[in-house]
Amino acid sequence: MKKGVLDTLESLDISINDCRGQAYDTANNMSGRYNGLQAKIKELNPLAVYIPCAAHSLNLVGTHAVQCSNEAAQFFLHVQHLHTFFSGSTHRWNILMFNLKSESKTLKRLSGTRWSSRDDACVSLNDWWDEILKTLSLLENDNSEPAETRNEASGLRKKFEKLETMFMAILWGFILNRLNVVSKKLQSVEIDITVVLELYDSLINLILSQRDNFDEFEKKAVLRAQIKEYKTTISRKKKKTIPYDESRQDDVQLTGRNHFRINTYLTIIDKLNNELQKRREAYKYFCEPFSFINTLKNMKQNEISEKAKKLCKVHKTDIDYEEFEHELLHFRSLLISKYNEEKFTTLKLLEIIYKNDLKSRIKTYLRSKLGQEKLNSLAILSIESEMTEEIQFEDIIQIFVEKKARRKQMK
Repeated sequence: MKKGVLDTLESLDISINDCRGQAYDTANNMSGRYNGLQAKIKELNPLAVYIPCAAHSLNLVGTHAVQCSNEAAQFFLHVQHLHTFFSGSTHRWNILMFNLKSESKTLKRLSGTRWSSRDDACVSLNDWWDEILKTLSLLENDNSEPAETRNEASGLRKKFEKLETMFMAILWGFILNRLNVVSKKLQSVEIDITVVLELYDSLINLILSQRDNFDEFEKKAVLRAQIKEYKTTISRKKKKTIPYDESRQDDVQLTGRNHFRINTYLTIIDKLNNELQKRREAYKYFCEPFSFINTLKNMKQNEISEKAKKLCKVHKTDIDYEEFEHELLHFRSLLISKYNEEKFTTLKLLEIIYKNDLKSRIKTYLRSKLGQEKLNSLAILSIESEMTEEIQFEDIIQIFVEKKARRKQMK
């Protein structure tokens, strides 16, 4: 993969030394800290900072959250099984559609790659929960149906009557709706990295706020579920050897409710938070050196100097500190005098630069570095323009060549 990237850049006449960022999905072969593609590129250019692909990263957040909980994994297997059961027969599908009394909303199939399909599946399941159970019950009790169909319908009905399944439908309906909304915003072609960071912050705060909201989800689930109690563990408890200084009185036995809350609900919430935080840290690390520019208008001069110095230390070959600091102070004055906003997006700042014809002030590799000594010399040449016009430039060029010549005299 490394060779493929380098060959492509070479064919486009782009130097890897000009790379300032990498964005891939979070698969280990791409994002691995030691052997991933991003690590191989950073060996060639340490300034090529890696961030996860924002447009698809939330899919993996949801995947990891489901995989951490058996109850969540089983729930989505049940949802897929339900769709397969009805869609596998036009007869059963027609009975379902008759009971739903709607042609616009039907059961949705899960997709292995597109997590928005899971949001659609949860929405349709929550909207038609009672009608779906009614249809399963009709098929189960219809003696004209094959025994295999009746048994499969009975099994599905029992799974979807459980309180845990109803709880999962409501919880994942809420989570996937929020993930889907943010994911669509992240796929906008006009989005910039600072907005990505803000969206992740909003998602993290939302997920954390739900950690103590178990009772609210439970109330909604109990109202709709046919079975109002949690499944209890009926298997015989394994006896373990107890040291002489311990007793069995210290053993903690969780109720069905607490077992579900701790090992399913809180596990899902904490896994979601952990995965979101990991990606947020990558975006923050990338954004932090530049983020002060978005709030430039409200910063003091010493704060601007400090932030500019830190940025210049990272990008030594790209930015001249003294000139950059002066440009920032000048730009801040423009923002204060002409604009009312307190904070600016990156796109808004670029729009201001182009609108005010400031793009020629942006330092690029096309502009040569001009230090104070050269500026003083050019000023003298301008002031003494009459003398400058009388100078024989051929003689000056000859003197310059003789001083800079690297040829050695052979004896």
